[in-house]
Amino acid sequence: MREEVLRLAEDLFSEAVDRRRDIHRFPETGWTEFRTASWCAAALAAAGWSVRTGQTVCDPAARMGVPAASDLEAAWQAALTAGGEPPWMEPMRGGFTGVVATMRGFKPGPTVALRFDMDAVDVSEEQDPDRHRPAREGFASRRHGLMHACGHDAHTAIGVAVGQLLSRFKDRLRGTVHILLQPAEEGTRGAESMVAAGVLDGVDYFLSPHVGAQSHVTGEVIPGITGFLATVKMDAWFTGQEAHAGLAPEQGQNALLGAAQAALGLHAIARHSAGNSRVNVGVLRAGSGRNVIPGQAYLKLELRGENTAVTDYLERQARQVLAGAAAMWGLGHSVARTGAAPSAGSDLALMDRV
Repeated sequence: MREEVLRLAEDLFSEAVDRRRDIHRFPETGWTEFRTASWCAAALAAAGWSVRTGQTVCDPAARMGVPAASDLEAAWQAALTAGGEPPWMEPMRGGFTGVVATMRGFKPGPTVALRFDMDAVDVSEEQDPDRHRPAREGFASRRHGLMHACGHDAHTAIGVAVGQLLSRFKDRLRGTVHILLQPAEEGTRGAESMVAAGVLDGVDYFLSPHVGAQSHVTGEVIPGITGFLATVKMDAWFTGQEAHAGLAPEQGQNALLGAAQAALGLHAIARHSAGNSRVNVGVLRAGSGRNVIPGQAYLKLELRGENTAVTDYLERQARQVLAGAAAMWGLGHSVARTGAAPSAGSDLALMDRV
């Protein structure tokens, strides 16, 4: 059987490479993976899998960091124009881009979930053919400011290929296999919605790959991961009052200074004795002109901890810092939790099997 699996994998290899390169040309960010997800759903259904998508596999209430409705609709239309599969895209409308494909074997056995993420990131891809192979061979991103810089195009193509391969063994398969195609992995936004929808209920074994996560050596396989930090992603808005900086500065409420105060305070949060932690303010945007007291400011930050207890502590402290900075400068403020994931480590026995 091992030789048969290897032969079938070789047969599927070129198709998988072509699929990966096509996905690379048309990157889609979190909750907008309409083209990618619909293609995968169609391919797995054609291979004999029972496929579900839309709100049956993404709980609307548990989604985090969802783009504006207008942006979702624009992305849906763009995916349709770029060759998405309309019958599969329709239930995904509004950003419900998760896909679950299920195959039940001929005899009872364990339930295995294989999870693959699909989303791209907000990065501009190199377009110089002398410096970049995708540009040289014609599969670089065609969408300015977006690219698959984290390998999810490869993950998605691998997931579909694994589904095509396993379908050849349905008459020998014991138990149940779920292939999970997850949206919005970047920012840790998408998994919670699928878990809340029940897609992992009854799963005995869970496997998820990532190319190049810990190794940069081609051909090396690392069977698991340890020390994976828990994380919380947050966005914060500060609202003040604009005023002329020269004529009436006393009439303003400076949102930029409040946000800057918050950024310094966030990085000064005392560390926790229960484990390592990280704090990072990655974005601070504010103001409209050099002679205007800034009336609006925006922060994007992330917290990471060795365990969930540490991130819970960091989040409480961060919210206090943000509220305190707003109060100090007389500002209104709001905070949104835009992503979160607990700490995780691979099961040692399963690592041995891998």
